[in-house]
Amino acid sequence: MNIKTAVTGQNSGLWTCAVLRFKRLSQESTANSSPTFAPGPEAPGGPWVGRRGGPRRTCSASFARLSSIPAPGPPIPHPTGLLPPACGPGGLQGCGPSQAPGSNSPGRRPAQGRQEQVQPPLYPPPPPPPHPPPPPPPRPAPPRPPLLSHSHPSLPIPLPSPRPSPASRRPRPGGRTRAAGSPGSPGRWTWHRGPAPRRPCRPPRMETAGRAQAARDRVPRVDPYGFERPEDFDYAAYEEFFSAYLVILTRRAIKWSKLLKGGGGVQKSMTVKRYIRKGVPLEHRARVWMGVSGAQAQMDRNPGYYHRLLQGERNDSLEEAIRTDVTRTFPDNVRFRKGAEPCLQRTLYNVLLAYGHHNRGVGYCQGMNFIAGYLILITKNEEEAFWLLDALVGRILPDYYSPSMLGLRMDQEVLGELVRTKLPAVAALMDGHGVLWTLVVSRWFICLFVDVLPVETVLRVWDCLFSEGSKIIFRVALTLIKQHQAFILEATSVPDICERFKEITRGGFVTECHAFMQKIFSEPGSLSMAHITRLRERCRAKLLAQG
Repeated sequence: MNIKTAVTGQNSGLWTCAVLRFKRLSQESTANSSPTFAPGPEAPGGPWVGRRGGPRRTCSASFARLSSIPAPGPPIPHPTGLLPPACGPGGLQGCGPSQAPGSNSPGRRPAQGRQEQVQPPLYPPPPPPPHPPPPPPPRPAPPRPPLLSHSHPSLPIPLPSPRPSPASRRPRPGGRTRAAGSPGSPGRWTWHRGPAPRRPCRPPRMETAGRAQAARDRVPRVDPYGFERPEDFDYAAYEEFFSAYLVILTRRAIKWSKLLKGGGGVQKSMTVKRYIRKGVPLEHRARVWMGVSGAQAQMDRNPGYYHRLLQGERNDSLEEAIRTDVTRTFPDNVRFRKGAEPCLQRTLYNVLLAYGHHNRGVGYCQGMNFIAGYLILITKNEEEAFWLLDALVGRILPDYYSPSMLGLRMDQEVLGELVRTKLPAVAALMDGHGVLWTLVVSRWFICLFVDVLPVETVLRVWDCLFSEGSKIIFRVALTLIKQHQAFILEATSVPDICERFKEITRGGFVTECHAFMQKIFSEPGSLSMAHITRLRERCRAKLLAQG
């Protein structure tokens, strides 16, 4: 025990013990010398007692140095609140040097006549810990997402819902699941083995009906092109699809605006082809169609030609055939009704009449009214619709609408050959029941999928049709058949086969036009125009041989 330890110890009595220890060691170390000794001071409890009972003496010089050490401050309580067992309240009275706290020497008995005293605690025990703070209040529910009508009045569709929390996602097999905790707690992750837990059960029927009714209230009955939605239209599914599709359209509109900001016509290129496959926004669709189909160049080379056709000689039989079909074109479209303002029936009549005078070999054929009607809805211009109709009927799909319809019948046979190569099971079913392809797909080819597929899907197909040609029709047909091959193979009769070919053009697969367009370029596989040309020559010779 040194002086520094005694002064800075945990108990003020250690200082006194250190002094006594030092005095004893000094006396023993100077036993054979002759310095001047002086009696040591008495402790507060009585005289100092030596080892043999006599008074203890100390070196005066050493004691003088000890006397210069300042006394410690107020007593510091022992960690247990008590003094050592043999010590009184005044310090280490009567304690031998071996009884000082921290001594490594063996324990010694206390001096005779001394009674052990216990020091009571100097300070009261610490108070109990306070109560834990109350949990924070639960967070309020997030606000309802705004409607698209705030920024797009013509498209009152809600924005895409926020991404679901991890607790609501279906875990992967062998992954982990996040369990919801109490309000205000972050929850916990639980690892699991084997297959993923089953999805929660479906919501009650009343809740589903309420969601469908809410979607029906938000989605307008008439689409942006003027078509009334049917009674069995799935408003909830359409709302969910279009909320995500609008994000794609917005992104594509930005890219198209940058591509077309220089003005002028649209020329075919790999960039334009890639952009068209990913979708053309409605505001740029007419300009893109006119550019990639060559209709804009034809109109520029023949200024005023359309109006001269309207003012030319009359053809009563042609006018009567057109007038009969115009009143039956798109009865579910409010813009083609007589009471509409403006009424597109007159515009449609002019376009068909001008084309009948322009292409006398074709004149007018049923199905052309639906194609011209779509062109008018997109271009909103009679002359542009006329030149686009000329590009389709005259160059992209020749002989489709001629009196013999040789081109139409030839391409239907080409589709049969492609199905025989790529989907032999379906071809075997058709051959086994003796079903001709004309019976099940003629409307697909005559109307170019108008009134067969949803409006937006038809427009996406036409985007690529004007850009890449007639092979797009085969890609769409093969995708529909291949995607529903198992469903078609379940047919057991000719009427059943025809009905199933109608069913495959409905449902969510064709409604989600963006995913559908990605499928038509992946599902059929390689389909070059050179291969289609070879098949056309073979089928044409076969049809001509049959007479």
